[in-house]
Amino acid sequence: MSIDNFVGTWELLSYEGRAPDGSVTHPLGEHPFGVGIYTADGQMSAHLMRAERTPFGGGRRPGVDVIAPDLIVAAAAGYIGYCGRYSVDADRRVVSHFVESALIPDWVGTVMPREYAFSGDQLILRPPPRGGLVTELRWRRRTA
Repeated sequence: MSIDNFVGTWELLSYEGRAPDGSVTHPLGEHPFGVGIYTADGQMSAHLMRAERTPFGGGRRPGVDVIAPDLIVAAAAGYIGYCGRYSVDADRRVVSHFVESALIPDWVGTVMPREYAFSGDQLILRPPPRGGLVTELRWRRRTA
């Protein structure tokens, strides 16, 4: 596998967590929406969200500076977004995301390794387990 396998735009199919007892969670709901982009020059961007987030209303596009803080908190609770550089370690089957910008300030400057696998037009990413929880994100390559 090389960086070429990653290059393109990906649509999130599922985001699940499995606990040691076998129970399954869906951090962004059962039908999340997301777009991930990997470029040939080593840049990446990932934006994932709960599909059923409540709009602010009013049919307008308000600026962040005029939205009530509690509404921003509610919107952020169903959203994950970050971007930066990435590298692929084909021997270990790990893609590492070097976070340069993120919704969560603490992520900036960190490295997010993910085990990867390809299955047909799908990319499967697994972050390191946390507290026994094994997380898996399934993406499908977007075509024109």
